[in-house]
Amino acid sequence: MFMSFIKHRLFARPRVALLLALPLVALAGCNATVNTRWAESQDSAEAWQTTMTHIPIDVHGAIPGESVDQTVNRVTDGTTMAAFDGAHSGQTPLEQAPRIELYVDADKLPQTESYCAVTPTLESVNGKKDAAQVVGALCDGPRLVATEVVHLDSRDLPVAEVSQAVAKFKSRLLDGLASDPRQVPGQYEY
Repeated sequence: MFMSFIKHRLFARPRVALLLALPLVALAGCNATVNTRWAESQDSAEAWQTTMTHIPIDVHGAIPGESVDQTVNRVTDGTTMAAFDGAHSGQTPLEQAPRIELYVDADKLPQTESYCAVTPTLESVNGKKDAAQVVGALCDGPRLVATEVVHLDSRDLPVAEVSQAVAKFKSRLLDGLASDPRQVPGQYEY
């Protein structure tokens, strides 16, 4: 047990540092919360790292001043359920695949446990947010693994940096999964 603790301290922290050192542009003037309370033992950062590289991102909503299609096109690996299923006919449908469900500045969000459902139960966030936000969930098919909420200081989402912002988003999700395995998965502030 003690050797496992030492091994974790010597080898796990450099992995976390490596994840944080990825050359990604941070969202200026924002804060984020990652919640991993649904993560299971197989949901380590190492297990998700390869999948996260080109994970489909089901985009809901739009950057203010842009259409949904424009926003989807700005997100690396961005798609919608219909577009993904049309392009991958005969393969696993998106709702059964590992993916990120990403809500861009939405006025309605899924109730937490329904993020990965085919038809999530939406609830209004009007009056509950005072700034622009990006909310997402890491899904393993219909199973919720982790969520992240990024609150921005202004209504102006960084349109020019959407790809970098999504990469940072994915990095924080991995970092939340890379937490100390003796901790109860929970909520991590960034």
